[in-house]
Order: sequence, then C-alpha cells, then structure tokens
Amino acid sequence: YAQYWTPIEQQWFAEERMLNAHVHNDLMELGIDAGLFAAGLYLCVMLLGMGYGLTMALRASTPRRAVLGNAMAAFFCIFLVDGLFGFNLRVPVSATLLFLAAGAFEGLRLPAFVPASAENRRFMAKPWRVAAVFFLPIMLTVQTRDFLSARDHHRGLEALGAGDRNAARQYFAAVVNRSPWEWDANRRLGVLSLAEGRLGEAAVYLDAALEGNPYYVLTLLSLAQTRMYLAQQNAERQPAEVARNVALFDDAEAHARRALELSPMDPAGLDLMGRISSLKAIALRNDSRPEAAQEARALWDQAEAHLEKAIEHAPNNRADVYNMLAEVRANKSDLPGAEEAFTRAIQAAPARPDLWDSFRAFARAHHRYDRLTSTLRAQLRRLEREQEPDREALATSHLGLGQVLAEGYADLEQADG
Repeated sequence: YAQYWTPIEQQWFAEERMLNAHVHNDLMELGIDAGLFAAGLYLCVMLLGMGYGLTMALRASTPRRAVLGNAMAAFFCIFLVDGLFGFNLRVPVSATLLFLAAGAFEGLRLPAFVPASAENRRFMAKPWRVAAVFFLPIMLTVQTRDFLSARDHHRGLEALGAGDRNAARQYFAAVVNRSPWEWDANRRLGVLSLAEGRLGEAAVYLDAALEGNPYYVLTLLSLAQTRMYLAQQNAERQPAEVARNVALFDDAEAHARRALELSPMDPAGLDLMGRISSLKAIALRNDSRPEAAQEARALWDQAEAHLEKAIEHAPNNRADVYNMLAEVRANKSDLPGAEEAFTRAIQAAPARPDLWDSFRAFARAHHRYDRLTSTLRAQLRRLEREQEPDREALATSHLGLGQVLAEGYADLEQADG
C-alpha cells in the first residue's frame, strides 16, 4: 500500500525494488482491504472470545472448566495482541487455529442439543434445499474461476522467470479473460506490450491495471513511459501541433509525478521526469510564441535537476542517466558539463559502444575532442593495469581512440599505431 509507506519503505522500494507483501498489523490490513466495518467485526470477535472465556472461568462449576475458560480467553487475547505486530490471519496455520478454537468455543457455550420437531424439520427442509441448489453452483463456479486464474498467473510468472515471453503472455491473457479485475495480470501484459513496442495495446492494459490498483508505483511508471513514447511519436509525426504534443507530454508527466508522490526517491521516476521535460523542450522549438524560448530553458533546467537527483538515488543504470544528462547540458550550451556527464557515463559502462558513439558525436558537433581523447587514454590505462582486463572494453577503447585521433586531429600515424 504505497499511499501508507513510511520514508524508510519508500527508500527501500526505490533502491531495492522490494516491498512488504502484507502490513504487519491484522486490524490495519483488514481495514484497508475490506473496510473499517470488517476491521471492527474482527475486533469484536476477538473481544467476544476473551469475554466469553473470562465469563466461563468466573462462572465455572469445576476447576477444569475454569482452566478451559481462562485458556480460551488467553488464546484470543494473545492472537489479537500478536496480530497487531504480524499478519496471523494471512498465515494458514495460525488462521486455522483461530477458526478451530472459535468453533470449539462455540460448542462449549451452546446448550445441550435438542432435536428439532418433525414439523420444524419439514418447514426448514425446503428453503435450505432451494438455497443450496441455487447458491452452491454459483460459489463453485466463482471459486473455480479464481483458482484457475491464480494458477495461470503463477505459471505466467514462472514463464517470465524462464524468459519465455510468449508463454507468459498467453497465461496472463487467460487470467485477464477469465478475471478482468486481476490488475497485476493486466500490468504484466502492459509491460510485455511496451517491451515489444505495442504502445497502444500497452496503454490499454496499463490503464486497466491502474484502475484496479491506482497506488502501484510500477504501474504508474510503466504507464508514464508508454504515454511518453506515444507523445514522442506524435511529436515526430506532427511537429507543428505543439499544443497537442505538449498536452500529451503533460499526461505522461502526470503519471510520473504521481509515482514520485508515492515514492519520492525513485530513480526511474526521476529519470522519466527528466526525459519528459527534455522532450517537451524539444517540442517547443516549433512554437512561434515569444515566450516559448524562455519556457524551453526552464524545461531544460527542470530536466537537469531531475536527472541529477536520479543519479543521486540510482544504484544501477547510471550510465544511461548520465548519457541523458549530457544531452540535456549540451542543449543548454553547458559544454564542459556535458563532457563531464559523458565521461561519467563511460566510466559506469566502459564496454558500451553506444556511449562512446554519443560522446564522439558530441565532440564532432562542437569540435571539442580534448576531453574525449583524455577519457579514452585514461580508460586504456585503467584497463591495461588490470590483471584480467575486459577485452571487449579494451578493444572498444582502442578503436575509439584511433577514430578520434584520425577524425579530430588528423593524426593518422598515431591512429594507425
């Protein structure tokens, strides 16, 4: 329940992508899941058990019955107190003990059994039979559908773990067809569609998932990313529709902002906010209004601030964020800052040719090769000092240095060497 996270839980989720499956409080979880009435009913059952136990002990005619009453009162009291720091109702063993104890206690409190008269039996027979015939098939159908959905959802997760996306899609689709309210199956179908570039389909699934659980951070982030890509596609196809393109980016930003409200330190959300701000600034290049340039500068500043904060909280994937930060600074004409960001990106992932290509494209566009050359030489020295250097990174660095020397300095002799 992201809306109830403490700062520690927010940080844990942002850094580790992990969250508690249950609140460690039965009363609170019942109140959130089923409403305050359900939580109050559970509390009344616990208090009733304690009260009946004490009543039995105080009115007992024998010592053994007094001990039994005290034991029952202690059991319900312990279950209630322990449930304030755990989730006993969610654990099959402890929940079974509670229901067995409640049933046994009810039997102890009931008066001696008196057989119903023949007239009463005839009166009750027909209504109970009609009710059983009507409700039991309905309950059997509903529960069977729920069981099959849970089974297919579990198989879908196993298929994802094995890397079989097609099988996972089939299982999750079966869950959605059988139980459309299963929001996590919708979310996973949306994420699969997003990975395959089916943006419209991904948006439909993710909207359904968000409707089922509007507080799940990963759904909000995936939907923000999908909306951002859709807005980017529209901006590339219809660059003159500035107002519409900005509105589409605003829609994506709203979902990312909502995710950050729930998890303020989430690096993926901060990264998305930075990318959306930069894309909005690019879209404003086609805006003829006098104030458009000032708005674009403000957006570039926002993008830089979001990306710097994402780097601060990102334990992984810093290379991509640094690379994006370099692009933002280049658009702000902060060329030394862009070079610094490109250098940091390469230090985080030196074997990635795309990062070197981005840095080289920047150097070519601005005729600034010195920082790129020094970064390449420093990278080569670091790799050569290692006992078992990364051969792929070593080859990439040598190739990059040769290209820079030939292209930036026309030093063909050193480039060949």
